[in-house]
Amino acid sequence: MWGTWSADDQLRTAVEALGMPPASGQADPVLLVCAHGLHDPCCAVRGRPVAAALQQQWPEWTWECSHVGGDRFAPNVVVLPDGAYYGGVGVLDAVTTIRAHLEGAVQAQHLRGLSTMSPPAQAAVVAAHARYGPAGARQISVAEVHRVGDHRFAVAIRGSGTVPAQLHAVVRARRLPDALLTCRASAETSSLDYVVETLEPLL
Repeated sequence: MWGTWSADDQLRTAVEALGMPPASGQADPVLLVCAHGLHDPCCAVRGRPVAAALQQQWPEWTWECSHVGGDRFAPNVVVLPDGAYYGGVGVLDAVTTIRAHLEGAVQAQHLRGLSTMSPPAQAAVVAAHARYGPAGARQISVAEVHRVGDHRFAVAIRGSGTVPAQLHAVVRARRLPDALLTCRASAETSSLDYVVETLEPLL
C-alpha cells in the first residue's frame, strides 16, 4: 500500500492495511537493498553499488532501504513479496541472482532464506534449493519444525516441480567462534550457524 501522511494518526491507515488479506492479482516485485550506513558502514559501502546495479535493470522496483538485519551478510537484498533474503551479493552477481529469482529459478549460493521462516527452516529450505533446484521461491515450503534435541531441529518440507513432494531435514545449531561481526563492531561476539545434517525425501 502506497501513500503519504502529514500526521502520526494517519498511519492508522497503514495498520489497517496490514490486517487486510493480500490484494488479488500479481503485484510487481520490490527489490530492497540495505544501505543503512548509520547502522553499519558495511551496509552502505557494499549495498549502494548493488542497488545501483539493480536499478539499471529494474529502476521502478529497486529501492535503497534502512536496516534489514544480518549486517555480517552485507550487502543484503530482500525480494518482495516473496520475502526472500539474499546476502553477500556482489555487484557482479547481483543482477544474475535477482533475475534468476524473478524467473523462478532461485540460486542457493546467496540465499539466506524467507523472512516468514525460522532459522532452522531457512537453512533446510536453502539446502533443498541447492540440491533439487532450480525452483521458484514458493515451490519449497515448510510444513513443520520441531526440536529433537538441545541443538537439533527436524524440519518437514513440501516441494513441487523438480523438488520431491516431501522432504525431511535435520538441522543443527552451532555457535561460531567470537568474531567482529560488523564494520561498526567494537568487540568480538558469537553467532549461531544452522547446519543441515541430513536432507532426505520421504517415500
